Amino acid sequence: MRAMSLIVLTVFSLLHDGQGQEAKPDEVLITAVTSDKSIVRGVETEITVSVDYRLQSADEAALMLGFNNEDPVRVTPKDTLLVKAGTGSATLKATVVPVDWGERGTFRAVVMLVAGEGMKRERLASTDQTIEVQPF
Repeated sequence: MRAMSLIVLTVFSLLHDGQGQEAKPDEVLITAVTSDKSIVRGVETEITVSVDYRLQSADEAALMLGFNNEDPVRVTPKDTLLVKAGTGSATLKATVVPVDWGERGTFRAVVMLVAGEGMKRERLASTDQTIEVQPF
């Protein structure tokens, strides 16, 4: 009976994060956002985004990097990288023209973990980070 309790407890701890919430099978986390130069409003800049990810619900998926440089609430995809199931780290890069949205919002990098193709595409996980934009 003790072995059965241990198995049930192990399965429960794998499915929950210890805070009473179910753990997510897929996750992506931005670990760094960098550029070789200052990120200045209106000046084309290459931005590098490093991420850690965990993919368990599909055999493979795409990490998609986007920015809200055309609209304060919509993200424009800029780079994609296919990843296999498991955990790992990745680096995505894009050249964008940063925007200072003022009261309408902040300039953000968004990374999504997406499986499937076309109309059957499903977002498995996503994360975003505000990027400070210097005035021109």
